[in-house]
Amino acid sequence: MKNGWKAVTNDRNMEFSQPPPDLTSMANHHNNFSVPPPVQPNQIHRPPGQMYNANKPGQPFFRPFVNFNRGPGALPMTQDDFDGKRLRKSVMRKTVDYNAAIIKALENRIWQRDFRDRRALQPESIYAPEMMPPPSYMDNPTNAVTTRFVKTATNKMRCPIFTLAWTPEGRRLVTGASSGEFTLWNGLTFNFETILQ
Repeated sequence: MKNGWKAVTNDRNMEFSQPPPDLTSMANHHNNFSVPPPVQPNQIHRPPGQMYNANKPGQPFFRPFVNFNRGPGALPMTQDDFDGKRLRKSVMRKTVDYNAAIIKALENRIWQRDFRDRRALQPESIYAPEMMPPPSYMDNPTNAVTTRFVKTATNKMRCPIFTLAWTPEGRRLVTGASSGEFTLWNGLTFNFETILQ
């Protein structure tokens, strides 16, 4: 606690180390802002592109990059220096939410016999809520053709997946890999939940 208070008092001393501007010469101008202020001899001239911190005069606004060396004569980092918990870059996972399409299909199957009763789906974004899952379009299988690569979901080890099965409720899927591992994946975000060997 004392160290934090000491740092604050040092910052305050640095703020008041520079004398205040001379306001007597400013009184003659009667706040005429069309004329630039007079230059004082002890004023520091800086290039216009260089920004400084208003709280600490003379210090740059952004702290420059500091290369943290391990000291003179130190060896570079090795595998033994890590504790096994490497930091992963956090990624925003795209969620594939298929619930709206399934609910729409369940609602429509009450009054739709087959494709004759189904409304036409137009190629416009406002018709996206009307879209149903591929089994609802048995007469038109072109909507089940995957033409765009979306994302790779990888496990601990990259290896070919030979088999895949969805759970009955559709929330998870199980994959069998060539390495002999069974992986349980989340069906919305496609991150793996459990690995069985």
